[in-house]
Amino acid sequence: MPALGVSVLAGRDGRTQLGILDPGLGYYSQVTVADVTDDGISELFFNDRQTQAALRTYPQAELLWSQKSERISRHYDNPLLFDWDRDGELEFCICRPEGQLVVRNAVSGEVEAECTFPCLVDNDAVARVTPTIEMIASDINGDEVTDLLFGCGTKLYAISTKTDSAGRLRLLWSHAFTAAVKTPVVADVDRDGRAEVLIPTANSRLHCLDGLP
Repeated sequence: MPALGVSVLAGRDGRTQLGILDPGLGYYSQVTVADVTDDGISELFFNDRQTQAALRTYPQAELLWSQKSERISRHYDNPLLFDWDRDGELEFCICRPEGQLVVRNAVSGEVEAECTFPCLVDNDAVARVTPTIEMIASDINGDEVTDLLFGCGTKLYAISTKTDSAGRLRLLWSHAFTAAVKTPVVADVDRDGRAEVLIPTANSRLHCLDGLP
């Protein structure tokens, strides 16, 4: 069986430029790329079932940092890079199945914050919201605070990253559909200067929602 890992391919012809072998960490996830060390070279970020990691890609592949967790995540927990604390630097954010958002320093991997998603009442049962599709980050209401958008079953949730004193994230709004939701996209569809949310659903429909609550 060939060794598992990540390949970096040339954009023009698809030739392999760099092969990154898996050093026993079990990478099996989406990746995201950003230059967080300000050296002009992008790093690769992973979020797998129990491992978060960052790798350098040039001039040779090497591990920047990796962190293991005893709490098993899910494969849809995509790695997300955005400026969590609005200091001009990107943070590495992941969500946990128990409804927790973990914010790590993108350069060192150290945990900077742990926040909880809001609890909602659905059919008389109280449950903490957790994503079942890829989560995206965007300021959808124009308050200069990054918001999180994700689906959970047939509902789309918009969550503000502005927390209360207990570290709880705030629900901006939610919208229920008749079929499972897929990954949303934020764009100014009607060119009115405000964000709209495009959301496909499993019944082959595309919906457009106003980003404001």
